[in-house]
Amino acid sequence: MKIGIYSPYLDTLGGGERYMISLASHWSKSHEVYLYWDSLATIQDLAKRFDLDVSRITVRRNVFSRGLIQKLAETKRLDLLFILSDGSVPYSLARKNIIHFQVPFKTITLGMIKNFIYSKFIFNSEFTRFKSDPRIHSKSSVIYPGVTMYSIGNKDETTILSVGRFEGFYKVKKQGVLINAFKRMKDMGIKKEVKLLLAGGLLSRDQEYFNSLKSMAQGLNIEFYPNVSYDDLASLYTTSSVYWHAAGFGESDPKRMEHFGISTVESMSAGCIPIVFNGGGLHEIIRRETEGFLWSTEEQLIQKTRTVLSHPFSEKSRINIRKRAMDFRDSVFFDAFDRLLQSL
Repeated sequence: MKIGIYSPYLDTLGGGERYMISLASHWSKSHEVYLYWDSLATIQDLAKRFDLDVSRITVRRNVFSRGLIQKLAETKRLDLLFILSDGSVPYSLARKNIIHFQVPFKTITLGMIKNFIYSKFIFNSEFTRFKSDPRIHSKSSVIYPGVTMYSIGNKDETTILSVGRFEGFYKVKKQGVLINAFKRMKDMGIKKEVKLLLAGGLLSRDQEYFNSLKSMAQGLNIEFYPNVSYDDLASLYTTSSVYWHAAGFGESDPKRMEHFGISTVESMSAGCIPIVFNGGGLHEIIRRETEGFLWSTEEQLIQKTRTVLSHPFSEKSRINIRKRAMDFRDSVFFDAFDRLLQSL
């Protein structure tokens, strides 16, 4: 099959981009795959960041940023178009069309023609589907992201890790909340050797926000890892003991919540104890306390963390947490999309 794949956000190098590029890599093993983007360097950066093989993928000019005629002419050659939506739904002449939503859109404008064109609407979590336009639910499915599985290393029981983009416009990953909670824990007298590690992608436009976080963290045992390499991130996961996540805290707009939580699953695969905000799609990952902890207030985050640091989890408990993470491994993700492809 000739398969075209497009995401308007590839240069953000985030979890949604891994969703698309990893599927492109997988399908390229048995299909002719085209990825629409104007910068080959961006694709190479994605491959390096997520340790993916893109050698069989053909990168073509991004017709989706151009006029209707160019889009129709290009998509006519495709057996399947798979596109990540930014809220819009483009016209296509591909034989089959699938659209993917990473964030919820309360209203999705289709009309009769586009509703006929698109065979399936795919969501990354039940939360995203539930908060989206109910008119498309009958043609929708949830396929959770495939997640990189890490190994359980020698744990440093004094290390707390959080992974998320240093994004300054909406501040969706809430690193400032975590820094404040860590400061409060320090003021309460936790061990001086306890440290917080903040890792994630950093774009030049967010440098000012990143600098403000570093200013907040002055005098605290906090380390920053911007644009961390795949190998270095693996090391952080395998050696850290506790994982923090605050995306969605203080938000009421579903678009600002954590719609799934890839980094939470990554941490669990490495045996970290997740202590994450109880919102968005995170409760679909952590269903019971044998799989981790959910919090709703900063006080709960602090209390649960102090408890975990005072009573280190056994190796057996960490292995059980890893077992839950394995439900989201890449092979499960690829199998789901292969079955979808066969059903079209």
